[in-house]
Amino acid sequence: MHGNLVELVGWCHRRRRREYLLVYKFMPNRSLDKHLYDPADCMPWPRRYNIAMGLAAALRYLHHECQPNVVHRDVKPSNVMLDSNFNAKLGDFGMARKLDPGEEYRQTTLVTGTPFYVAPEYQRDWQKTDVYSFGIVALEIASGKSIQVDNHLVNWGRDLYDSGQIQTAADPRLNGQFDAEQMKRLLVVGLWCSYPDYVLRPTMQVAIPFLEGAPLRELPPARPSQEYRLYGGPSDEIFASALSNFTTGTAAIMPAPTASLNLAAPAPSSTTFFSTQLDD
Repeated sequence: MHGNLVELVGWCHRRRRREYLLVYKFMPNRSLDKHLYDPADCMPWPRRYNIAMGLAAALRYLHHECQPNVVHRDVKPSNVMLDSNFNAKLGDFGMARKLDPGEEYRQTTLVTGTPFYVAPEYQRDWQKTDVYSFGIVALEIASGKSIQVDNHLVNWGRDLYDSGQIQTAADPRLNGQFDAEQMKRLLVVGLWCSYPDYVLRPTMQVAIPFLEGAPLRELPPARPSQEYRLYGGPSDEIFASALSNFTTGTAAIMPAPTASLNLAAPAPSSTTFFSTQLDD
């Protein structure tokens, strides 16, 4: 068992209810979100960076080292558990999917995951959808912001990067008590991993050395609009489920014979589009 995954202790069968329960090792410090967003308790920087590195290591293991490769599909702070020493342990594999040897991705017609952590190419189950989610979590760890509250977190961070002020994205509650180089690395890697074009998004195997000290690369200069698209047949289908009706494993979809959908354009009165985009 990898050191950054929640350890499975066993299982039990509740005969009356006809259900199986999985038993995991107890995590005394609960999950990352309980500490990261607590206004009364500012998580210190060394602990934050160690958690980010632990989460990255867990995903590298799932994507590249374990056989078969596994895609988690729901990486977010509430699924990053913390042991007694605040080491990151990725948990909740209820949506996880294995990839067969040589299989790069699987097509899907269902949207899985949590709003704002879901990658634009949600029609694919593959490593880079987890990488996108990791990028969002990395930005949250560095800034102390929640993307579910500050929906334009990526946009905001990219604007600061473009203006040469990326380190001002640091959580103000830290009062400057952080390693400036580590802060820059986590923010830049977070922006790179959450880049909407998956072709320009790294794998975890590529991203981790930059967190460890390799010279940072310049981010791609352009920020394409984020388009949530589903390729499920002879014509494209566009995700048109209202955010309030977004449910795990299901999504309302509508046919769209045109090649793409501009989420910034006004939607029909009967439809509310799930819009998370990087352009204003």
